[in-house]
Amino acid sequence: MYRVAGFRIGVAIAVVVAAGGTVLARPSTLELTCQGARHLVAAHGALVMTTGPGTYERIMANYGQCLAGETSRTFVAPTLDDPRCLVGYYCAPVEGRPK
Repeated sequence: MYRVAGFRIGVAIAVVVAAGGTVLARPSTLELTCQGARHLVAAHGALVMTTGPGTYERIMANYGQCLAGETSRTFVAPTLDDPRCLVGYYCAPVEGRPK
């Protein structure tokens, strides 16, 4: 049992080291310029960003990344230089369908 747990921890550490050795904190749109927020989303394809006090959203670079039963919508968030920056897209349930 201890060997299995140790092996799992070792694999997790190896994955983090292989991925660059760092774990990124959730970025905030409030701490970025509009262009910086857009660039970050484009560079990662999709990521979760803080959008205000106690709020966050999964934002995607492309509109075709939603699951079945969801639709993409443009995502606007406040940034350092623009209170209504078009950062990317988010997924929302299709109207008339349950979540």
